[in-house]
Amino acid sequence: MQPAPAPPSLPATSRPPAAGAWAQPWLPWAVLVAALLLTALATRWSLQEAEERRRARFDAAAEAVVDRLEVRFDAQASLLRGVAGLFVGSSSVTRTEFHDYVAQQLLNDRFPGARGVGYSPRVRPEDEEALVAHAREEGLADFRLWPPRTPGRDRFTVLFLEPLDARNRAALGFDMFSEPTRAEAMARARDTGRAALSGRVELKQEIEDQKQPGFLLYLPLYEDGHTPATLPVRRARLQGFVYAPFRAGDFFERLFSEAASSPVGFEVYDGEAVDARALLYDSTAGEQREAGYGHVRTVVLAGRPWTLAFHARPGFVSFTEWAVRPFVGVLGVLASFALFGLTRARARERARTVALYQSEERFRTLALHSTHLLLRADPGGERFEAPGWEAFTGQPERQMLAGGWLQVVHPEDRAATKRAWEEAVRARRPVEVEYRIVHPDTGVRWVHSRGVPLLEPDGRVREWVASLTDVTERRLREQEAHERAELEQQLIGIVSHDLRTPLSAIAMSAQSLAASSGLDERQRRSVARIASSSARANRMIETLLDFTRARLGRGIPVTPRPTDLREVARHAVEEARAAHPERTLQLHCEGDVTGAWDPERLEQVLGNLLVNALRHGDPVAPVQVRVAQEQGGEGVSLSVHNAGAPIAPEQLPLLFEPFQVGSRESEARGGLGLGLFIVREIVRSHGGRVEVASEAGRGTTFTVHLPRRTPLPPA
Repeated sequence: MQPAPAPPSLPATSRPPAAGAWAQPWLPWAVLVAALLLTALATRWSLQEAEERRRARFDAAAEAVVDRLEVRFDAQASLLRGVAGLFVGSSSVTRTEFHDYVAQQLLNDRFPGARGVGYSPRVRPEDEEALVAHAREEGLADFRLWPPRTPGRDRFTVLFLEPLDARNRAALGFDMFSEPTRAEAMARARDTGRAALSGRVELKQEIEDQKQPGFLLYLPLYEDGHTPATLPVRRARLQGFVYAPFRAGDFFERLFSEAASSPVGFEVYDGEAVDARALLYDSTAGEQREAGYGHVRTVVLAGRPWTLAFHARPGFVSFTEWAVRPFVGVLGVLASFALFGLTRARARERARTVALYQSEERFRTLALHSTHLLLRADPGGERFEAPGWEAFTGQPERQMLAGGWLQVVHPEDRAATKRAWEEAVRARRPVEVEYRIVHPDTGVRWVHSRGVPLLEPDGRVREWVASLTDVTERRLREQEAHERAELEQQLIGIVSHDLRTPLSAIAMSAQSLAASSGLDERQRRSVARIASSSARANRMIETLLDFTRARLGRGIPVTPRPTDLREVARHAVEEARAAHPERTLQLHCEGDVTGAWDPERLEQVLGNLLVNALRHGDPVAPVQVRVAQEQGGEGVSLSVHNAGAPIAPEQLPLLFEPFQVGSRESEARGGLGLGLFIVREIVRSHGGRVEVASEAGRGTTFTVHLPRRTPLPPA
C-alpha cells in the first residue's frame, strides 16, 4: 500500500497558466489531430489484443485437454501397478481375490470410461490343459483358449477380467499376442518394463451392432515382481500382463463430459498423423467450425503417439466480440471531435478562471495542510457549521446540509457511519467512529470522528460539537505491519515449496543406493538414515505448508468422502505400533462411526495425537484410542488417552498454538512444535472441535468431536 499523497502546495512564485497560451488558434486543431492519431493506434491495438486473448483462450482449452489425458493415463498406470502388486504379494491369486480387489478400486467412479481391469498370464504349451481345467473349476464352464496357438510361441491369454459382465466374458480365453496391434504394445511393455498403450483396435467386447474403436493399456509383470536390468532377462522372466481395455467413445465421453458445451472441439487420432482411418474420437462430429482457429498436436501417452486436432466451434468468437471491432474506432473519432470542441471552449473559459483559481488555490493549500477540523451541529444533527469543511473534504459547505455530508464518505463505509451518527443522536450519547472520505484532490483518506452532545439542565441536547482528525498515516502504518506479517507467512510457504525439490532428489538417490548390491552393512545403515531424515524433513515441510495455509486464513483444505472412522483409526494405530513396538496401544470402537470426512487428514490428526501421547505419557501404561458414535447419533467422537503427569493449567490455553508448547523438546526430536496446532485446524476444517482434559491421577485425554458431514467451505 502506497503512502497517501501529500496535500498539494502552491509556491509563492507559482502562477496559473496564462490565458494567452490557450488562445492560440492552432491549439484545438493540434488536439484534434493528436486524438485521431491515438484513436487509430488504439483501434489497431484493441483488435490485436482481442485476437491475442482469443488465441490464448483457444490454446488454454487445447492444453487442458492434453493435461487431462496425461493425468488420466498416469492414474490408470498407477491402478495397474496396484493390481500387479496383488500378484507380487501372493503366490496364487484366485478369481475371487481378483474380483474383490478390482471391486474395491471403484472403477466407475475413479476411472470412468475404462472397460475393466484384466490379467493375462504367459501360458506355455504344456500348461494349457491345466489352465483351462482350473478356469472351469472356478465357475467358467465354457472357458477355452482361442484362437489356435501359433507354433513356437507362448500364449498370453485373458484369464481374469473384471467386472465380469457380458461384454468382458466375450474376451475370456483370447490370446492377445495373436493380434499384431496388441502384440506390438505388449512387446513394448515387456521390453521396457513400463506401461504401454496399444494402437487402435476393435475390442473383443464389441458384441453389439454399434461398435466403437478401442485401445488397451498394458503393464508387464515379471516373475519376482522386479523389472530385470537387461532385455534378454526381461523376456525370459515375463510372467504376464495386467491390462485395461477401453472403448474409445465411452472413455472420451466420460473423461470430457463437458465437451458438448466447450467452445473448442477436438478429434483424437491414433498415430502421428490426422488420418480418418485412425480416428478414435470426435467431440463435435458433423458440426461446422469457426474459421481461423485450428491446431494439431502430437502427444505420446504410455509410449504411443496420439494426434489431437483442435478447432474452434461456432460461437467461439461471440457477437459482442465481433460487434466491438469497429466500436473503438467510431467512439474514438466521436471523442476526438468532442475533445476538439471542449478544448476550444476551454481556451475561452480559461482566461475567466485565472483570478478565481489563484484565490481558491491559496485557501485550499492552507486548509489541506491541516489534519483537524471542528464542527458544530443543531440538536437533530441536520444543520452544520464547519469552517474549512470544503478544504478538508473537497465538498462545498452548502452541500453538507441535510445529510449531504455523507456523500464524502467512502461508499463502503457510508451506511455504517450514518447508522452510528443516527443512533448517537437518538440516544443522546457520544459517538466515536473511523471511516474513509474521498477527497477529489488527495484521494481516499482515513478520518477519526468524535462527536459529543452538549446538554441543557433538563437533559435536552443544546448542540453537538465534533472533531475530524486525519489518521491516514496511522492507518498506513497498521496496514504495512499487517502486510509484513502476511509476507512472513507467505515466505514460510515459499521456502517449504522450494525445499521439496532437493529433498526429492535426496530421497530418490537414497532409494537408488539402497537398491544397489555393492554396499556393506555400514553403508546400508547410512543410506537408511539418509532416507529416514529426508522423509522426516518432507513431513516437516508438509506441516509448514499446513501451518501457512491456516495462518493466512485459508484453513487446511480437506476432501470429504464416505469414510469409516474405524478403518482410519485402525490404520493409524497399526502405524504407531510399528514405530513403537515396545508400547501398548488399545483401540475401542462403538456404534456407527461412518460419515463424510477426509480420511487422510483424520489419520494425520490421530497420528499427531498418538505421537503426543507416546511422547509425553507414562512409558509403561497403555495408550487408549476410542472411536464412538455420540449421543443422538448426529456426530462421532475420537479420543486419545495416556496416563502420566498432567499438563500444567497455565499451558492449557496455549496448547493448540504454534511454537508455544514443548518447542525445545520438539526441536530436539526433529519436530516443529506444530502438531497440535495442525490437529485443531484440520478438525475446524471438518466443522468440528477438539478438547483436552488433564488431571493428576487420571492422565490426559484429547477428544475430537466431528459432525457426520463436513460443511462446505465458504465461496
